[in-house]
Amino acid sequence: MTTTSPGPDGPRPLPSPGEYVAWGISRILRLTTAGNRTEFLDFVRPRVRRRRSPWNLLLLPACFGVWGVLWYATARGLGEIYWMAHAVPPFSILPNGLGGLLIAIGSLSAAFAPSMIVANCLVWLVPAARRTFEAEAEPFPDLTFRSANQGFLRMTTLMTPIGLAIGMLGALLP
Repeated sequence: MTTTSPGPDGPRPLPSPGEYVAWGISRILRLTTAGNRTEFLDFVRPRVRRRRSPWNLLLLPACFGVWGVLWYATARGLGEIYWMAHAVPPFSILPNGLGGLLIAIGSLSAAFAPSMIVANCLVWLVPAARRTFEAEAEPFPDLTFRSANQGFLRMTTLMTPIGLAIGMLGALLP
């Protein structure tokens, strides 16, 4: 199996599925000015490789923890709407069936981007982590704490309303 493709400057690594997803999301949210996928990957790969310190691992529990809390709050609220709309006493947080599935999936997608913003801010409060992140970003002046959160905010404006609409559909299904 080939892991590289020919390029003008020599062999290039083949794009991963995650890079295709990142390219698509960046195009939809207008986060990139790259004209094609190859130009985008040439721009992004060095920036991704800069994240090498163990402090970056702190982002994972911060993100998943906040995501879980936001998911629970959103799912709980949509579940309450379901129970009120159907005039039945609640037996669990989410109803059984398609409505519960839509509430769960909608809540997950609605809470994802806001959780990234909150996690970024929480980790930024750790002085040693903040210094390390600033040092890693030094060769790339366009990558700052502010620009990262602005990108997540753009993602929030797309994902949160769509997720809430999916969840509300689930809450109103019979």
